[in-house]
Amino acid sequence: MGNDSEYQAVEIETTLTVVIKFLLTFIITILVVYKTNIIITNIYFGLILLISYKSKKDYFWLALFILIYSFPGRLFYGTGVNLTKRLPIYSIISSISFSFDDFFPIIYIIKCNIKKKINPLKNKFFIGLIVYFGFVLTYSIIIGSNVGTIINSLRHIIIMLIYFPIVNLIEKKHIKLFLSLILLLSIISLIFTTFFFARGESFGSYMYGVNIDRKSALHELQEIDQFSDTGVVRYIDSINILFTIFVVSWYLILSKSTLVHKQLIFIAFFSSFLVVLLSATRGWMLGFTLLILLTFLFNRIRSHIIAKSFFVFSFLLIISLSFNPIKIQINNALIRFSSLKLILQGDTTAGGTNRRINMGNIFIEKGLESPLFGFGISKEGEKYFYSDVGMQSLFVQVGIIGLGFFMFWAIRYLIALKSIVIKEHNTNYNIFIYGFVCLLFMHMTTNIMFSFTKTAYATYWIPFYFSISHLIIKNKV
Repeated sequence: MGNDSEYQAVEIETTLTVVIKFLLTFIITILVVYKTNIIITNIYFGLILLISYKSKKDYFWLALFILIYSFPGRLFYGTGVNLTKRLPIYSIISSISFSFDDFFPIIYIIKCNIKKKINPLKNKFFIGLIVYFGFVLTYSIIIGSNVGTIINSLRHIIIMLIYFPIVNLIEKKHIKLFLSLILLLSIISLIFTTFFFARGESFGSYMYGVNIDRKSALHELQEIDQFSDTGVVRYIDSINILFTIFVVSWYLILSKSTLVHKQLIFIAFFSSFLVVLLSATRGWMLGFTLLILLTFLFNRIRSHIIAKSFFVFSFLLIISLSFNPIKIQINNALIRFSSLKLILQGDTTAGGTNRRINMGNIFIEKGLESPLFGFGISKEGEKYFYSDVGMQSLFVQVGIIGLGFFMFWAIRYLIALKSIVIKEHNTNYNIFIYGFVCLLFMHMTTNIMFSFTKTAYATYWIPFYFSISHLIIKNKV
């Protein structure tokens, strides 16, 4: 017993040390970007590329990359050349530039190829994606596209490559540390979300000294009695990784995994849910809730897990409600969520507040002008692309044939995952199936999850979700 306790103490100390180093690196990164100049920032991130390539601690640098590109607190947000405080943009020639999020996946794919002999071009799905992308690219050029759009689409495909190093370079002995750092991201997100509602500006705006926040309601947060857009401030933080954290932490809870500290798992689970609740985004709130409902319907959940979950959630909620701005926003978000009953009653516009319906109808009408192949990434295709209207935007881009290709891939994924559930006799893996269904649901009702257009948030949903869930299943965590 004494040896076991001593071993656990060493393990906790090791994890705590890594977490402290991770947070210090994050703080240093913030200070470099916001308190120095572009030259020093470029050198700093160049060193990160070099160090991460040579490092054996891939779990650390991959987690840092995910954190940075979750834009927590709107930090590092924006890549415009006129921004003085941003992540580096490296110019190759006068008209072509690449950013840190282009180089990092490339560096890691090279490392993955050299160290593990893993070549993405030997992956059947990736080959299929590249072949189809080549078709879309050629078709788009024929009907009229521009160089900038093509480059952004290529950069989007590069981002998808981050899947391979996450799955293949993170060693089994480091999965505990990697998952601990990933779960930590939801807590960081909740802290920055609380900061926003306490001060009325994001932490990124605070550090920048200029308000860079994008809100749908240009007014002060106020309490409302019935649903309307008035009083609901729309602030979204780290959404591209939060759903993955939500699914992974839910899996760890149900599987009773002791790999990661239990308190961290529960706090991460409810922190991610609270951030989404505070965002007042109905599609996401419903998508997150749907995961729990599917689990209750098709998986057995032990009563003590429900009791512990209720206790942790109540504790976090009570703390949150002690801040009046948070209390107001949660109330307004719940009122906004309750407007879904109008949709169930036949009012698809939710009292005139669901603007996506009208926009989606316009996109469908446009897509029907070229129903088989869509408009690709041509000028016309980009004109009718909007990341807040997921399925309709994808239909305009790829048409019926493209949607068929992606649905075929989705069905194959679900079948493959279900076969693993049966083979391993582990029904908890079903959580990742439910999560994928929820991703499809959110893709159809709100933000786009996949397209050939690079966007600030949607670019990262898919590779993060599949890579981290695959890492868990592959190593039987």
